Amino acid sequence: MRRYSPCKQLLICISHYWFTIKAKLNTNSIFNRNYSSLTGEPNNNNDNNNNNDKKTKLNPVKVYNNFKEDRAKLISESNNKSGIYYLINNVNGHSYVGSSINLASRMRNYLNVSLLKSKQNINMPIVHALLKYGHTNFSVWILEYVEPKQLALVETRYITDLIPYYNVLNQGYSSIGYKHTEETKLQLSKLALNRVHSEETKALIAKAVTGENNPFYSKSHSMEAKVRMIEANSHYPIYVYDSYKKLLAIYPSVKTLSNKISSNHPTVVTYLKR
Repeated sequence: MRRYSPCKQLLICISHYWFTIKAKLNTNSIFNRNYSSLTGEPNNNNDNNNNNDKKTKLNPVKVYNNFKEDRAKLISESNNKSGIYYLINNVNGHSYVGSSINLASRMRNYLNVSLLKSKQNINMPIVHALLKYGHTNFSVWILEYVEPKQLALVETRYITDLIPYYNVLNQGYSSIGYKHTEETKLQLSKLALNRVHSEETKALIAKAVTGENNPFYSKSHSMEAKVRMIEANSHYPIYVYDSYKKLLAIYPSVKTLSNKISSNHPTVVTYLKR
């Protein structure tokens, strides 16, 4: 089979021409395209180089044209509701499809700039876009209210149809009620055993948990926590009595007792055996 087919190219051109005419005839429909705003004006921005031209008719149940200014109404109307949401960048037309069992809570997270800048979120494309362009340049559409069990399925359908620019995964994800099979667990275990970090990765890991980057930096364990840790690492506690069999003290481990009396572990064990 030849790589270039004039007949195939002609069919593609005819198909593209037909869909263009169809879109112009149906001007009242809402399509997901590279628009700079919700007014339907095409965006000539050079940043518009994604494949988000796929035309998909949308009928959102709620539309909020300004994420920041409409935040109170958005959170109020989405309280205790689960569904699919659609974030649209009004500057370049890029978009993001997501789902949540609590839309109001998810929107609060998006509006929390400190949370967006945290290490676990900062590298997400949609988070980076929100910080770069600002919430005022984003619109929020509630595409559909969905039961929690159906969220992943419905979200995947929207992602497949819309091909949103900011979505990293090509399908919806939900870990609710999911368990790995025994075969999968075995494969994951083998992969973990054979995994070896490079020296560069080791250095980055060490840097991430050193000094102020350590989550326990400038903190200390309470006395109760220290006792629990000692008990967890010891086989048995040590009870100290006087010659009249009166209990004087209880030590959670041999090591604790040896440190207290300035002795060493083997010596204390020897006396205990006698």
